[in-house]
Amino acid sequence: MCQEALRLAALRGIVVDIILPEKSNHTLANIAQNRYLRELTKAGVRLWFLSDKIVHAKALAIDNSFAMTWSANMDIRSLFLNYEVMSSFYTESDIKWLAHWLETLRDRCYRYYPQEVGSLKEMLEGLVLLTAYQL
Repeated sequence: MCQEALRLAALRGIVVDIILPEKSNHTLANIAQNRYLRELTKAGVRLWFLSDKIVHAKALAIDNSFAMTWSANMDIRSLFLNYEVMSSFYTESDIKWLAHWLETLRDRCYRYYPQEVGSLKEMLEGLVLLTAYQL
């Protein structure tokens, strides 16, 4: 659902930048994400990989008018089973601070461009996605 909202925003011409770690600490999650990343970039979402560390924080800044940070992953387990925290920012100075942090982080990243995948890799990704609820 979140992926679809990001995809639709990009298709409407809204600039959507997503910063991700180049590699997570879970090999299966790395495999599972590839199909989603290809779909997002096909819609126009710009993906950026941070290669030197894993940043587990989630943050969102919208047009210098609203911003949020949170700890939950956007999956069923994190949203409904785990106890997580979220903060919203409404003041202009706080929103600009968070947006600046995101831009600084993005400047340390490289742009992701998907590569063609073969049938075997696509089948492996599909098999891993069957267990995605446990990742």
